[in-house]
Amino acid sequence: SKDLKVYETYGLEKKKYFYYMGGFDYRKNIFGLIDIYNLFLQSYKGKKFKLVIIGYANIFIKEKVIEYIKENKLEDHIIITGYLPTDEAQSLIKNSYLFLFPSLYEGFGLPVIEAAGYGIPAVVYKNSAINEIGNKVITGVKDGDMLGFAKAIISMIENKQLYNEKKKSGIEMAQLYKWEKTTENLVKLYDKILSRVVK
Repeated sequence: SKDLKVYETYGLEKKKYFYYMGGFDYRKNIFGLIDIYNLFLQSYKGKKFKLVIIGYANIFIKEKVIEYIKENKLEDHIIITGYLPTDEAQSLIKNSYLFLFPSLYEGFGLPVIEAAGYGIPAVVYKNSAINEIGNKVITGVKDGDMLGFAKAIISMIENKQLYNEKKKSGIEMAQLYKWEKTTENLVKLYDKILSRVVK
């Protein structure tokens, strides 16, 4: 199937990776995401999960991120896909285990709702509009608490009941938003997010 082909292209196993999707600007906290993931790897003793970063970044930012990944010896664990066609990105999303979104500020939190629609729970910093989505759907962590964020990821792996509850609540919540978000609008928004050039 196409799903299998997409994640196998990146050497991934189904449900054995986390993903981030979005911009690379400061408020998205990409370097913080890498630090959190590194803490997770150091703390979690089970089978390792990879991290997939989906989104467009200009060459200057991308090189800095790659350099930071190398400094932390995470080249074998983190994959940067760059911009992907919508169907490929959606395939990677729905076969992932968690959406990691340590954004420092969000106006609405649409990426969290999109993840929820695919039954993928999110771990996020509790700030701005994301808080309004509610604890039944998201696993919220105090802003800046990277160790707390890493522990929240582990709890979502080890506590299958909690994971399934968040998954179910997320799908239900996403249905509420669906009537006002046509597929066309989501695709436009997705393309806008991923093609935004970081100045």
